[in-house]
This record gives sequence, C-alpha cells and structure tokens, in this order.
Amino acid sequence: QTRATVVPALLWSWRFWPFVHLISYSPLVPVNFKLLWIDVMEIVWVAILSRVANKQAAPYDDRRSSAQRKVW
Repeated sequence: QTRATVVPALLWSWRFWPFVHLISYSPLVPVNFKLLWIDVMEIVWVAILSRVANKQAAPYDDRRSSAQRKVW
C-alpha cells in the first residue's frame, strides 16, 4: 500500500515543485511576497498529497449506478 501511494506522490512532486520554484526564483513574485507564495504553495502541496493518498486508499467502485456517481 505504501508503494502504491509513494510513487504517484513522487511523480506529482516532480511535476509540482519545479513549476513552483521556477516562479519563486523569477521576478514574477516580488521579494516581499516570496514567503507568502511558498507558504500558499505548501498548502496546495498538502492538498495534492491528501488527494493522492486518499485516491490510492479508496479505489473507485464501478458497481454504483450513474446516478450514484454524481459528484457535487
């Protein structure tokens, strides 16, 4: 179960953090807001990790009808 969660999390990490650091070290974020930018991105990262971990822990049940699959 750990391996099934770690590999997707690692792949998401390789997609997410280079983009964040590209923006962080560019002139797009003023020096005054760099700490705020990184803190917000860390919150987003925790949300991504939570989604990856929960997606791996609870596989999708295809036996439900299409009406039951509706996502709000």
